[in-house]
Amino acid sequence: MDRPSALAALALFAAALAPPSTARPSTSCFHAKQMGHLRADGPRTLYARMGTGTLRLGLANDCPDVAIFGGALVVRPARSGLVCGPPDIDIDLRNHGGTRRCIVSDITRLTPEEAAALPRRARP
Repeated sequence: MDRPSALAALALFAAALAPPSTARPSTSCFHAKQMGHLRADGPRTLYARMGTGTLRLGLANDCPDVAIFGGALVVRPARSGLVCGPPDIDIDLRNHGGTRRCIVSDITRLTPEEAAALPRRARP
């Protein structure tokens, strides 16, 4: 075995013996129950109150009636209720014609300045 191969094998062996990572969970996760009022700003953007902060939820598909039926929005989190990213949450829009799923494509925590700059109609 040549020297570079021996060093690579030694590195792999050492990595296998290393203790498991003690990385803490992401601080960007939150429980869906922390989300308060939702407000639409067009067919692909929702804003949600979360404690004293505001979240922007970008939608992957158009939900054109979201502004009209804003009170009929239902947050559907993953089974655990913990939301760490878009795959962990969907929004259902319930109206007289049934239910339409609005798929969340991105979640952004707004700074206090960004939240204050939202138009009044979009503030949750």
